[in-house]
Amino acid sequence: MTRRSTLRTSSAGTAPRPPQPVTTWARPSRSRSPGSAAPPKTHRRRTMPTPASSTRSASSPEVKMHTHFNTRQRGLSMVEMLIALAISSFLILGVTQIYIDNKRNYIFQQNQSANQENSRFSLLLLEQELRKAGYRRVIQDSRELAFPAITVTGCGDFSAGEIAKPTANAQGVCFRYQRASNTELDCHGNLLPNNDPVTIRMEKTAAGELNCHVNGGPAATLITGINQIVFEFGVDRDADRIANAYLSAADTLANTGSVVAVRYATLHESQSDQVALEADSYNFPLTNMAAVTPADRKLYKSVQGTTTLRNIAP
Repeated sequence: MTRRSTLRTSSAGTAPRPPQPVTTWARPSRSRSPGSAAPPKTHRRRTMPTPASSTRSASSPEVKMHTHFNTRQRGLSMVEMLIALAISSFLILGVTQIYIDNKRNYIFQQNQSANQENSRFSLLLLEQELRKAGYRRVIQDSRELAFPAITVTGCGDFSAGEIAKPTANAQGVCFRYQRASNTELDCHGNLLPNNDPVTIRMEKTAAGELNCHVNGGPAATLITGINQIVFEFGVDRDADRIANAYLSAADTLANTGSVVAVRYATLHESQSDQVALEADSYNFPLTNMAAVTPADRKLYKSVQGTTTLRNIAP
């Protein structure tokens, strides 16, 4: 450390001010002492700091925390996975149950609709065909003249003037009529060729079908899904053209009298099994007050109707 002194004079001629010490500082060296030589200058190498990931060991707390955090980001824990599986299972079970219920309801509605359609069609068909029984193209002709005696396959012998009777196997009805117009069709959908009497046989088969035969020819299936069918015949015993009693097919064949009305009852069943939630009870015929409980889970529909043979009755 050195001192340097300077004198300043006033420009106004005043007495000079005493000299003030001015001190200047030189940067001393840390290891330098007075009278010693200055040490040589050295240059310190500056190095860039290395990342902590390259200098820290894997056992340091920072590295452990960082490694654990990355592991949790790459997947799910066992508890989270079990919870997700449980929720997904409940959702799948719920959706499956809804699907099963909807499918069961759809099948039930389809079979119920089929039974209703078949039952209505059977009533309309039987009534439509039986209305033709006994029709004569020439009203002045007697029944004996219009309908002579004849033998028809499946129906047996028709006496002269006889219009309707049970089938030979007591499972259906046979009746005769003449066409009302030149464009009239039979139950097969074929055009009637002439005014000759037409004999129709309608009966149920073992397969649950209602078949129609024309003049003893081959059958045409009209209705399916019939479990049972019953025909009762209104018999006129005193020639007043009014039914005195309704007899079964077997009793009608064994008794004398003119048939002037036909009562029919059909029981229809669904095609699918295990449709009903429980056994579907029914009354067949409808006049039977005792309900029948089937052993299966099918749907049943019982209908009944009566047709008066207007071409015979007054």
